[in-house]
Amino acid sequence: MSRRKLPATKPLAIWCAIGLILAACARGGTTTEASPPTPSATRGQPAATEAPSETPKPSAIPAQSPTPTNTPFLSPTPEPPLVGPLVAIVSDTAKPTMYILDMTLGFSRRLQFEGGLIVQAQWIGDGCQLYVTLLDTSQPSLEPPYTDIYKVVRTDLEGNILEEVFTYPQFREVGGERDVWRTSTAISPTGDWLASVVKSGDFWNQQLESVDVEVISTRNEGQRYVLTDGGDAAHIAWSPDGTRLAFDDRDAAGVRQFYVANLDGTGKVQVTHFTEAYPDVPYADSGLTLSDPVWSPDGRLLAFSYKLTDEGPLRTGSVWIVSATGDRQIQVIPEGLPEEPVKEWLGTIIGWSEDSARLALNIGLIPQDGGEYITTVYWIDAVSGSAFHVLNGSEVPKGYIDQVFTAGGINTLATRTGAGSWDLYLYDSLTGSLEYVPVQNQPDIRQLLRIIESPYNFPGEAACKAQADIQAP
Repeated sequence: MSRRKLPATKPLAIWCAIGLILAACARGGTTTEASPPTPSATRGQPAATEAPSETPKPSAIPAQSPTPTNTPFLSPTPEPPLVGPLVAIVSDTAKPTMYILDMTLGFSRRLQFEGGLIVQAQWIGDGCQLYVTLLDTSQPSLEPPYTDIYKVVRTDLEGNILEEVFTYPQFREVGGERDVWRTSTAISPTGDWLASVVKSGDFWNQQLESVDVEVISTRNEGQRYVLTDGGDAAHIAWSPDGTRLAFDDRDAAGVRQFYVANLDGTGKVQVTHFTEAYPDVPYADSGLTLSDPVWSPDGRLLAFSYKLTDEGPLRTGSVWIVSATGDRQIQVIPEGLPEEPVKEWLGTIIGWSEDSARLALNIGLIPQDGGEYITTVYWIDAVSGSAFHVLNGSEVPKGYIDQVFTAGGINTLATRTGAGSWDLYLYDSLTGSLEYVPVQNQPDIRQLLRIIESPYNFPGEAACKAQADIQAP
C-alpha cells in the first residue's frame, strides 16, 4: 500500500472492548514481562567491583499535580520540552498505551492514537520521530475470515501522525483450511521495508506447517522476498544501516543457528556454529530459547542470549558475541554465575557502546532451591568477552533490579527497582554513583510489553521541532 501524508493531528482516546479482544489475539509474538519475586534486602558482595560508598535512599515520589480547575483565570501548565535521554514504554494495562519517559526531567508523556491499539514502537534516526504499529480498530473483524489489519505510522514525540507508512494483515484464513499470521515484525531503519516471521498452519489448534522470514517493500507491496524455506524462525533484527537482516533458523542437523543475509535473501551467512540440538520449550513458549540478536552500532557484531532447557524444570543459559561474517563466536562467562542448572535463567542484552567495543547485559536467575531472585548487570569487553565492571542487585534499593536500560549510553544505565511502579535510578558505571530520579505522571506498567531506549544522539525536543520547521515545505 502506498504511503499517504496526513496532517498533524492530536491523538484522541477512542477505545472499545472489541479493540481489546483484537489486541489480545494479535500479540501472539509479544513477550509479556512477569515481575520477579521480591528478594530480601541483602545479598552477596559484588563480584568484580566494590559497591558505591553510599547508596542514596529514595525520597518520596512527588504526588501527581492536581488537574487544574475550570476557571477563566487558570490554564493547564504546558508540558516541558523533552531533553532526553528518553525511553518509550508500551503497556497493555486496560488500554494499550505508550509513554515517553524523560530520564533527565523525570517526566512521563502519555500517547494514544485514534482508531488503533498500540502494538509496538521503534525510534527513527536520532529519536525525533517513531514508527508505531497499530492494530486498526476502525474495522473490527469478529467474523470469518478474522482478518486483523495492522498499520505502521510515523509520529512525532507528541503523538501527531505524520504519515501512514504501510498497512498489512496480521492474520488471515486461506481457503478456510490454512491460517497465516505474522510475528516479530520490524520496520527497517530507512522505513522502506517490513520484515516479519510468517507462520502458516492451524492457528486455533496451534499446529504449524511452516515458518518463514519475509521482507516486504513498504513502497511497492508487490516487491517481497522470502529468506527461508519452510524453516523455524522466531527472531529477526535489522542491521543499523537497514541493508541486512539477522534471523534464526535450524540447520540441516536440526540445530538452531543465527544467520545474516541481505534484505533480498542473497549473501546468506551462518554466523553461529552450535553443535548440539538443545531441547526446545513447549509450543506455547516457543521463541523464548533465543533472545533477539542485538547489532553493534558499526554492524560488525551481534550479541544474544541462549536459554537452554535442561532436565525437568531446570534451566541454564549463556551469552554469545558473534561476527556478522560468521568467522568469530565467543561465549561470555562472567564470574560469579552458578555453573549448575537453576530454576530460572534470563539473559538480556542491554546495549552496546557507541564504538562497538563494549556491551552491557543483565542476567537474572532463581537458584534450584527456589530462593531469592538474583539480578546482576555486567559490562563486557567485546573482544575478550570478560566482565570489567559489575553491578549487583544487592547494591540498589529493594535489593534487586527489575529492569535496566541505557540512558544515553552504556556508561549510564537507568534501573527500575519497583515491581509495580517507577522507582527510577541512574547508575554511573564510571563513578559508581546511584542517583534517584522522581518520576511525575507515573506510567501504568502492570502489564508491561516493551521498553525501547531512544538513540544515544537524541538532540532534544526543541531541536527536533526546529529541524522539522526547517524541513517543512
